[in-house]
Parts: sequence; structure tokens; C-alpha cells
Amino acid sequence: MATENTTTKIVSKSDLREYLGIKHTKLKYLLNVKYYDELVELGYEKKRSILPPVVTRRFLEIWGTKIKDDEI
Repeated sequence: MATENTTTKIVSKSDLREYLGIKHTKLKYLLNVKYYDELVELGYEKKRSILPPVVTRRFLEIWGTKIKDDEI
């Protein structure tokens, strides 16, 4: 049985910031304040520099960025 690959590769917060073209402080605010409650339910931790794939994917959905699995 074939399954569709729908996971986003694990990226660091720094990689995500560069991908989106935003400043560190803006990403910090978005992750740790604005979208924190939703992302923490998916496994987001403030002190970790690596984001779980599910957190990365959801953040990009909220942000409004359409991505392909191989883009990150």
C-alpha cells in the first residue's frame, strides 16, 4: 500500500526565519506569543532550536505559505 509523503523535514528556527525572510524577533514573537497555544499542542518547545515537522508545517499553514515537502 503506497502512502503519500506529506511530512515537512525538520528545520531549525533559524532556517525557518531565513526561508520566510523575517527578523529573529518577529519569528520569536510569532512562535512564543501569537501562535504559541496552538503550536505547543503539536509539540513546540520554546527552548529547542529544532522544530518538529508537524510544528513547521502548521506554522507555515497559519502564516499562509504554500510549500512542497521538498522545499524545506
